[in-house]
Amino acid sequence: MFGEAAELEARALAQIPEDKLRTRGILAVSYVALLYKAGELDKAERASYELLAGDKIADAAKTELRDLLETVWDEQALATTGLHYSGNEILIALRGGQIGSGTAPLETALHYINGMTSLVYRVAEWQGQLPFRTRGLPPPEVKELVQARATQPSAGSYRFSIKLVESLQQWLFAEPQRINPKVVSDGIIKAIRSAVLETSEPLSSAIPDPQYRATLVKLVRNVLPNSANLREVEVRTRLEGSDDQSVTLNLGARLRIAEHLRAERVAETSATPIRVEGVLRALHLDNNWLEITESDGKHVRFKTREDEVDDIIGPMVNRRVVAFGTKQKGDPFLLDIVAGSYGVINALRNRSAALRSYLRFERIGNHRSDANRSPHVNGKANP
Repeated sequence: MFGEAAELEARALAQIPEDKLRTRGILAVSYVALLYKAGELDKAERASYELLAGDKIADAAKTELRDLLETVWDEQALATTGLHYSGNEILIALRGGQIGSGTAPLETALHYINGMTSLVYRVAEWQGQLPFRTRGLPPPEVKELVQARATQPSAGSYRFSIKLVESLQQWLFAEPQRINPKVVSDGIIKAIRSAVLETSEPLSSAIPDPQYRATLVKLVRNVLPNSANLREVEVRTRLEGSDDQSVTLNLGARLRIAEHLRAERVAETSATPIRVEGVLRALHLDNNWLEITESDGKHVRFKTREDEVDDIIGPMVNRRVVAFGTKQKGDPFLLDIVAGSYGVINALRNRSAALRSYLRFERIGNHRSDANRSPHVNGKANP
């Protein structure tokens, strides 16, 4: 069907006078796009070259043809691996602060590309009903699903996309795909909206599995803006023939995240709450510990739960973090860890009773307050 439509567009293009650049440009883009949709990648490539080589179409149409040509090249390269794009795409835009038109600090760009990719992997595993993973890489069928691509810049933003792919293999007998790209794409927006917005569906209903629920909420928190260097993150899902779905994340979304995590956390009524801010320098989650270096050079080692997820904590290594925990038998025990400065988190403190409760921790310091405390604990409340 797409192939026949492409032929009709080509005939129409041939009949348009050469001085009608805008009309010819619209038809030219439509012609190449239809060839692409028909799976005729080589013809789409040749047609793009011919149209770009001439001067009979508008410049705006040439820009669109170049974008289409890049998509064709990507598809051709992907086909050699037995895969093709499913049409489902997740677009991420970073705005404000130090973000320019198509530019961003390298550390920020890498953090968000890796963070969003980890979130997509987890949603794919959740929607595919795969066993919960605390360590190691995603299974091959999940890794094959995701292809990250940088996209064309727009004023005041840095953008990239994650395209979801599927196999070219045609099954002899009908066999449902275990991980459906469309379901994964919808699941991304569902998980983010449930974590950061007031929705009619409770988070526990949207994500029933408690392990996946806690992990997805923390992975969403990892991609929230956490400083003046970045104002907002927009996540948009796109499927050809369907309306886009989007959600915008800003610093205030941390309030809702804090409420969810507070509800998930088991109360430690008999333990002393503590807070440590510094740089995460080392961890060994298989041996249940991580170590934070404070600004004065002191090292504080936390014990961790056996089910801590490396996708959440791993990207924080060598970054400033705030760790919340309790004192259990004299040793710090980790309840939660957040990337960023406590000053940013604390700036929102008076805006939410839930967040105030979440942040009511003592800070591990350098002085002994009594004989029963660790050498690194002082008795001050939040400074």
